[in-house]
Amino acid sequence: MKRIKIAIVSDVLGAEKSGMTTAALNLISYLKARGHEVRVICPDQAQEGEPGYFVIRPVRPEEKAGLAKLFKKDPPLFSMDEMAEMKAALEGVDVVHLITPLRLGTLALQTAKALQLPVTADFHFPLEELQDRERAESDPVVRDRDYAGLYERFYSQVKAIHYPTTYIRDAFESAVGRTPGKVIYNGVSARFRKMEAEKPEAWKDKFVILYTAPFTREKAHDILIEGVRQCEYQERIQLVFAGEGPLEEQIRTQAEILTNPPVMQDLTRSELLKVINCADLYVHAAEVDTESVTCIEAVNCGLVPVIANAPRSAARLYAMGSKNLYQYNDPLELASKIEYWMTHEEEKEKLSLRYQRFTKDFSLMSCMEKLELMLYQASGRS
Repeated sequence: MKRIKIAIVSDVLGAEKSGMTTAALNLISYLKARGHEVRVICPDQAQEGEPGYFVIRPVRPEEKAGLAKLFKKDPPLFSMDEMAEMKAALEGVDVVHLITPLRLGTLALQTAKALQLPVTADFHFPLEELQDRERAESDPVVRDRDYAGLYERFYSQVKAIHYPTTYIRDAFESAVGRTPGKVIYNGVSARFRKMEAEKPEAWKDKFVILYTAPFTREKAHDILIEGVRQCEYQERIQLVFAGEGPLEEQIRTQAEILTNPPVMQDLTRSELLKVINCADLYVHAAEVDTESVTCIEAVNCGLVPVIANAPRSAARLYAMGSKNLYQYNDPLELASKIEYWMTHEEEKEKLSLRYQRFTKDFSLMSCMEKLELMLYQASGRS
C-alpha cells in the first residue's frame, strides 16, 4: 500500500471524553505510524502550532438547540476567513475523512467538492440518544425525518461511510435506503486487557459493580439503582458509576436508598482500566446506545456483563446467554441476574475467559487496518 496524504476533520477533538474523540485520536495515531501524511483540521485551540494540525476557530459555535438546525437542508454560512483556511488545509491531499457532520465537517465537505477531492465520513452521530436527551421520549418518525435531512445535506455527498456498528447502520439505512457504508468497529486499545489490580481497602469486602456511561436520562442509572436495592445482598454491593453529565445530582439523590452510596467519578483511561480489573461485574443499563464501546472495553478485560435487552442498544448483541441479559425496564429481573453472578463465581470465571477470546475481533489494530483500507480505496491511488 502506497503512503498517501489524508485530511482528518473533526468538530470535536480534545481530551478523550467520548468514544467519538477516542476513535478519532486512535485513527490519527495509527495512520501516522503507518507513514501516511496526516493533516488534522479541528477547532481545538490547544493544538495551535502542533505539527500537522490546522486549527480553524468558528465564527460562532454550532447551535445546540440544533437538532432542527443540524438536519435542515440548507447548509450553514461560513466567513471568507473560514473558507480560505479550510482550502489551505485541504489542498494537495488524496482523501478527506470527516469525523462529524457539524459545522467544520460541512465546510470541509463543501471545500473538498470544490477541489474535486474524494471524501469519506464516519457516522458517529447518536441521533436517538440526542432525541432522548431533548425530549421526554424519542419519536421514530422524527428520527427518520432527521436522518433523511442529514443524509441529503451531508452523507449523500461522500464516497464511503464508516459505521461503527451494524445497529447504527441499519437504523440510518432504514430511513434513507442503501448507502456506500462499511461496518468497522472502532476497536479496543490493547491496554484494555486482563491484568492484576487490587481493590481499594474500602471495597475489599464488597461486590463491585461498574457502569461506564454519561449521566443522562437514556443511560438508565435509575434502573440499576433500583435493581441493586431489590437484591437480597444489596448491603454487600458497591456501585461505581464512571462518567459525568447533567443528571449527576439527581442520580446521587436516587441512590440514597442504597446502603452503600455509589462512587461517581469521571475517570481517566488509566483509572478506568484499574477499576475494570478489580470490579466483579459490569452492568450496561443503557436503553439507547449506538456504539457501546465502554461495554466492549470492560468485557475485553474479562469482566462479565449484564446488559439491558433494549431494542435501541447495540450492547445487547454482546450477551453470550440469557444470564447476561435482562429486560431493559425491569429492575427486578436485573436484581435476579446480579444475585446469580454473586453466587456463581466459578461459572463467572469460565465466562470471563470466553469473553476475552470473543473480543479479539474488536482489537484496535484489526479495526484500524480496515479503516486504512477504506481510505486508501476512496483515494483512488490503488
